[in-house]
Amino acid sequence: MLTADGDARGVRGALAAGAAGYVNKMCGLSNLLDALTAVAAGETVVALAASRVPAQQQRGDALDARRLASYLTARERECLGMLTEGAQTATMAKSLGVSPATVRTHVQAVLTKLGVHSRLEAASLALRHDLIAAPQRCVK
Repeated sequence: MLTADGDARGVRGALAAGAAGYVNKMCGLSNLLDALTAVAAGETVVALAASRVPAQQQRGDALDARRLASYLTARERECLGMLTEGAQTATMAKSLGVSPATVRTHVQAVLTKLGVHSRLEAASLALRHDLIAAPQRCVK
């Protein structure tokens, strides 16, 4: 789905309705092409344009996010990085050399420690606050 909407409810609604990708048109052609390639490979992709939150609030949010992220183990940080790339559990397990159950345990720990409810929220938080290196300008 290519959209101008950046609302989280719109993302959830589209994914619940069966969309495999949700890309904000402000993310640019390169990100759209990357999303199409990932969707064709069976991945679920969400790319939202960076929000326009006041700088003071962004700084406070970023400090809180970094504080929460400081509790992540090295393996949990690896998992968080893979989540921002849209990796599925099986892909993460193969890359890390562990079972899918172990990956699910790591991902659940990431969600708990960051105080988020979904993989999407964790990835969005990580990219929005530079908790990991992000190759793209859009928040996934």
